[in-house]
Amino acid sequence: MTLEQRNRALGMLEAGMAVTHVACNIGVSHITISCLRTRFNATGLLKDRPRTGRPGKLLPMRTAILQ
Repeated sequence: MTLEQRNRALGMLEAGMAVTHVACNIGVSHITISCLRTRFNATGLLKDRPRTGRPGKLLPMRTAILQ
């Protein structure tokens, strides 16, 4: 979800809309909206989880395919 969609979803939730109705309006799963609300209540942030910036680990099978 974009940051704009997250702000919109949070506004809808604060206005009293149900999680399922917000999810239908934005076009995502109700679990996504529920997790967004939980994370916002816990941290006050709408951003994604912090990332390390490091590239992910390559499994041996993927490494063999890339070579």
